Amino acid sequence: MKKIKERCVFAVFWAAVISALYIFIIMRPFGSMDELWIFNMGLNVSRGLAPYSEVTMITPPLSHMLSAAFIKIFGEELLSIRLLALIISSADCLLIYSVLRQAEINKSFSLIIAGACCAFFGSVFTYDYNFLILTLSLAAVLFKLKAVKSGSSGFVVASSIFSAVTLLCKQSVGAAFWICMLICDVLVFRDHKKKMLLIDLSCAFVCGALLLIYLISAGNLADFVRYCITGIGEFDNRISVFRFMLGSADGFFVCVYSASALFFAAVRTVKAVKNGAVRENAGTVILLCSSAGLLSAAYPIADLSHSAIFFAHVILLSCILLRRKIKGMDMRGKNVGIVLMGLICVCGSAAVTLDTDLVKCSIKHYSGVPISRSVRTQIETVSGYIGESGKKTAILDAYAAVYLIPLDIYNKDLDMFLKGNVGGKASEVLSEHIDGYDTVLVLRDTSRHNWQFPKGTERIVLEKGEKQEEILNYDVYTIHHEREDAL
Repeated sequence: MKKIKERCVFAVFWAAVISALYIFIIMRPFGSMDELWIFNMGLNVSRGLAPYSEVTMITPPLSHMLSAAFIKIFGEELLSIRLLALIISSADCLLIYSVLRQAEINKSFSLIIAGACCAFFGSVFTYDYNFLILTLSLAAVLFKLKAVKSGSSGFVVASSIFSAVTLLCKQSVGAAFWICMLICDVLVFRDHKKKMLLIDLSCAFVCGALLLIYLISAGNLADFVRYCITGIGEFDNRISVFRFMLGSADGFFVCVYSASALFFAAVRTVKAVKNGAVRENAGTVILLCSSAGLLSAAYPIADLSHSAIFFAHVILLSCILLRRKIKGMDMRGKNVGIVLMGLICVCGSAAVTLDTDLVKCSIKHYSGVPISRSVRTQIETVSGYIGESGKKTAILDAYAAVYLIPLDIYNKDLDMFLKGNVGGKASEVLSEHIDGYDTVLVLRDTSRHNWQFPKGTERIVLEKGEKQEEILNYDVYTIHHEREDAL
């Protein structure tokens, strides 16, 4: 009877967590540009366009190929990407619970922490390369803990594979995480250092070789280098850690909590290394290394979304640091606490996400997504104007994709016209592209540009074109082509 009761509580809890994530993600109001950029890339890859040479990307292709596969299977709708986000966020919560259980944290406390992560991160959970790295890194940590406990070579290899695959999601964060997990293997498995190094290097080599083979066979190696390596140098947008910490209560909590946990974990690790007790403190060492490796996710933009990638690991790290005290906790009423946490997740997601002023969108590719009436009208107006004009049109605004996706129009580079995203200097890229368009829409009030927009590039449109009319917040310019001028 007791086991049946526990299983019921367990089932109710996970049903509540998945329901909360469903509300957070599927019912989220339309408007996240990060989500739309990821959707637009996956959408065009699913249609057969080649990454880099035909679709603007600044990271390795794995995450975009995964989103393209989901779009191919479930349809060319934004909801397909949200379904993928729901799956990986649910997997994240389950992995958080599994890591804690593997670290011998009691079941009830592990469930409550998994629920707390759902409630805290739910509003920022989405599908992109960063959150895919979170899933892969949690899996790598879980298998690393299993390898320490069982001594199985299979778990060692599985952990190394997941660590290496992060390299195919985002070059900077993936590299930092892989290096830190390599250091972790040297510390934890010091009796088998050569073997561990061989496994880790082999997995990374295979991932690198697969990427290189793909790029060479697709003929876009040079474009990959331009967008993902040299072009990144143009990215100069910054949100400092101090600005994040002092800008909100969430930021202050994340920064202070993380700094404290990492400091105490580092002290314990140093002592363990000196005393030859690394294996006994393997959980601390593994989570310290994984947390440190993922800190790079918050650079150069430190905000709640980017910090969630490493903060999830920091939470696990703090639980392991406090494992002895957690074991001694009085867990009477634990079932009530577990159900209450599930209820908090559901109620919190509803309070943060649901809005009675929203309607279900019926615009092509956005069907079923909650949207405000004013935003819907704006999209219909601008998209309708471009569609009726019949002219090849670009929008010089980071929000271009919002209006062009429903028209099945994709303007490489210009549909995500942000500093560091176009494979070179934005002004040079715009000058190179502008003669290919008949009409360009320019945002009238430049102060309303996305904060990453390359300011001053509007002058190129003003020099090459002539203002014809206005449509909502945009000035419409007809571009004078050099060939026409010559005639």
